[in-house]
Amino acid sequence: MDRDQLTGITLILLILVVYTHFFAPKPAPQPAALAQEQTQQGQGQHHTSSAHMAQDAPPALTTQGVEQEVVLENEVVKVTLSSQGGSIKQVVLKQYKDPQGEPLVLLDAHSSHMGFQWAHPDVSLDSHAAFFVTEDKDQCVSGAEKAQATFLLPLEAGKYLKHTFSLSGQGYTLTHDWEMVGLGEQFAGVPLQFVWRNHIKHAEKDIVACRNKTTINYYLADRDTFDGLPERTDKPQEQLIHRPILWIGMKQRFFTAAVIADSPFVDGYMATRPPRFGETTVKEAQVRLTLPETDAQQDRKGQFTFYF
Repeated sequence: MDRDQLTGITLILLILVVYTHFFAPKPAPQPAALAQEQTQQGQGQHHTSSAHMAQDAPPALTTQGVEQEVVLENEVVKVTLSSQGGSIKQVVLKQYKDPQGEPLVLLDAHSSHMGFQWAHPDVSLDSHAAFFVTEDKDQCVSGAEKAQATFLLPLEAGKYLKHTFSLSGQGYTLTHDWEMVGLGEQFAGVPLQFVWRNHIKHAEKDIVACRNKTTINYYLADRDTFDGLPERTDKPQEQLIHRPILWIGMKQRFFTAAVIADSPFVDGYMATRPPRFGETTVKEAQVRLTLPETDAQQDRKGQFTFYF
């Protein structure tokens, strides 16, 4: 081997040593070490997410409890209120009879569900699933008297939902005052909707004639116009309304259940369809009505008038 060959081999060996020491890829971590690193990263992400949730998530609703009922009654209507949802459970029209000759039940817990819903980014809330508390008892009034019941849903310190129902001694209207206290910032920009699902009960003798006259009607506040979904149809009907709505009514041939807002609903969705089960339901109906927003620093409140 001459001198030039020896020099070349020496340089090649030197290059291999330098590359191996400084530039060769590091060995992959062992499975145990890799698992520990992923776990630590996951915990860090979890803690960050939890901190975000703790800051932004709305308070949880109390979905466990014992139901309390309060009956408000006058000469023509008997309304049963429930602490589950702090809402209307049953409405009886005392001066009318159903096809079986019993007092006419316009809606009940099996047919009707109503409440407030918030589509919060972290969680959807439905007041109908929550248990409120009340100290009020059954009341029967007449003339100029007024019956009243209040349902409270405590959330966090200084934060609560409150529903107050009032029935005068005469007539078919029930007033519902609602209030959200201390929740303005948590629900800023979050749509608040009043949702009502009603399997409209068979309240009239001729169910076919009744079905052909049953629908959802509504009144547009900005146009002073009255309209509704088609009545005589055996197909599902629906409509999305991007205009302020003053009231909606679920009406049969002779009977109506309606809600009127003190400040018009921003917009709404309404739908009807033929009943899926038995002859106890005339039609299935549902509405979603968006309530006006308020400043984040203000408590949200409003008033409905129900007409039965």
